[in-house]
Amino acid sequence: MKTISIRTSQNVTIEYELPSTVQRIIAWIIDLAILILVNIVLYLLFSWLLYVVGWSEVAYAFFSFLVILPLWLFYSMFCEIIFNGQSIGKRAMGIRVVKLNGDIPSLSDYFMRWSFRFVDIVLSSGALAVLLVTGTEKGQRLGDILAGTTVIKVKSTQHVNMKELLNIRSFRNYEPTYERVTVFSEDDMLAIKTILNRASRFPKQKETYKLLQKTALLTAQKLDISQEKFSSPQQTKQFLHTVLQDYIVLTR
Repeated sequence: MKTISIRTSQNVTIEYELPSTVQRIIAWIIDLAILILVNIVLYLLFSWLLYVVGWSEVAYAFFSFLVILPLWLFYSMFCEIIFNGQSIGKRAMGIRVVKLNGDIPSLSDYFMRWSFRFVDIVLSSGALAVLLVTGTEKGQRLGDILAGTTVIKVKSTQHVNMKELLNIRSFRNYEPTYERVTVFSEDDMLAIKTILNRASRFPKQKETYKLLQKTALLTAQKLDISQEKFSSPQQTKQFLHTVLQDYIVLTR
């Protein structure tokens, strides 16, 4: 299972699982099937108009040029722009396009990915795309490499939601320690919970401790408190747990 770490806008790194090549191929097949189905429906509709209304074959040529051809050419790019990095096939497979630097992909990023589909998929019958996705560390085809994007599974490997966060423990008679935690957002708290989950799963990884330490320092800075108390992993984790508990008590 390949994974990739992406730094969020809150300067927190979250690990995502990369989809397998088979999953990406299935997503492409689903999109292809949808295009074929839509094409058949449009053809039947035009045939009906040709028969009932009396449209000419010249009209059908214009119809194909103005509707069917753009549909086949721009379907993937249009869907990814409208649906935040997902085509219908990608959504069905639970995957989407993201930027490696954590930013939201721009129109130019989607255009770059789309423009190299001809090289990645059409010219090589998909062989080049499969080779690159399988062989590169970040699962990128040529369009992804040039656009600085990749495709991830929608849920991170340490996904948490607010319901899980609220169920951490009972807070009856609990007295908050850091009343300024209300300056944080729900997304900030979910990010902290994700980091704590990762620290629990991989307690001996140096990178995990560095990430935990950095998260604690940034949190302390925002709370305007001393940063000298985080001399051990246990103290760091306890501080972040306290911040989570205080946030829940003061905001729920």
